[in-house]
Amino acid sequence: MKRLLPVCIVAIWSICAALPTSAQDPQDYFNIDDFSSEALYATGELGVGARAMGLGGNYVGIADDATALYHNPAGLAQLVRIETSLGLHSLRDESTHEMFGATATADASYSGLDHIAIAYPFPTYRGSLVLAGGVFRARSSDLDTSRRDRRTGSTNYDDEFDRAQDGGLWQWTGGLAVDLLRDLSFGFNLSYWHGTLEDDQLRSIDESGVLNYRYDDRLVTESDADGFSFDLGLMTYAGEHGRLGFVLRSPVWLNIDGAGTYFLDEAGSSTQDYVYIVDEPRLPWSMAVGGSYGIGWALLTGELRYKAWDEVEGVPRSGSDIPGADPDYDAQWGGGLGLEITVPGSPLRLRGGWSRDPEPYRLHLGQPSTMAQERDLWSVGGGVLLSDAFALDIGAAFAEFERADRQFPQVSERRSERRIHVTGAYRF
Repeated sequence: MKRLLPVCIVAIWSICAALPTSAQDPQDYFNIDDFSSEALYATGELGVGARAMGLGGNYVGIADDATALYHNPAGLAQLVRIETSLGLHSLRDESTHEMFGATATADASYSGLDHIAIAYPFPTYRGSLVLAGGVFRARSSDLDTSRRDRRTGSTNYDDEFDRAQDGGLWQWTGGLAVDLLRDLSFGFNLSYWHGTLEDDQLRSIDESGVLNYRYDDRLVTESDADGFSFDLGLMTYAGEHGRLGFVLRSPVWLNIDGAGTYFLDEAGSSTQDYVYIVDEPRLPWSMAVGGSYGIGWALLTGELRYKAWDEVEGVPRSGSDIPGADPDYDAQWGGGLGLEITVPGSPLRLRGGWSRDPEPYRLHLGQPSTMAQERDLWSVGGGVLLSDAFALDIGAAFAEFERADRQFPQVSERRSERRIHVTGAYRF
């Protein structure tokens, strides 16, 4: 998934030597970036909670447990008992690059805490008042990428590029929900964001022929990120079976500080330089509307999402020095459907879902790309609810997308994500 914008990538590493280009000859193919400048800090959203992920992440119109603090804070108003929730998840991301017949594959994995949350309802004379707090792993930067360039002609290429990223962003969140009317609830949350990103980029260039060039370099950086955001949510109810939810998520204002070392070995001469990172990116605002309806043993949910990626700020862009240059990210609409079935006469619940969230980053290896396969997420899950007090859920999700250079379709990338979420919750 494997899935967090040059937002938190702490440096842009560009090839410095210019090659003559041709529109047709793949021997003259040249890209301005060794790797996509996309930083997973922003696009690598993980999803939270096994039940929500089992439904494809379409949870804004349900949000009836402690993870509502993350999905839609207004949903907290549905809780009438104290609830604690603990979740774990495992993520594996595989990236495959192909360049003119040369294929390279790398993968990265992470297993750890998904979330810890608690919700506490207060008795009131009328309506509901619920306070909640939690910690959520909101973004992942775990990715391993490899590329090989093997071409022969007037210039012979034997180049290798490897990149490994580790880290992620955590949300420390507090919020509340209250009934404004009998059938209308309002909620909000405030989040402090903190995380790290370790980035290791290795490049080995060996080109002979018209060009006779050989060098190796490596950029190793580590940075810390801090920031804040808030969400506003609404939940309306249509009888006992229908719900409609809405959430507006503010931008995430981040401060990034870090340092690193750049090593260069060229023509037998080695140098070492230090780099420092100070950045204040702003991730975009977003919104989502979702609904759910229960019929007997079945619960159907759907969701529509919008994220204004084209308004991201403080992010390096190709052509950023050109006034009016197009951003490297597109605003994106997404959405999906989910279905949960309660097995009659048992505490067992089965669920599945689908979700589409197109990749917002326009470029592949620094050049315009065409999506050969949009990013679709498919999920399945299940769980048990015992005495309406203890719930244990598991959800598994798979997503994949593929894109290629618009001018040279022989240069492509395929990325696949596999996630497993496990959540236990107790109400007392």
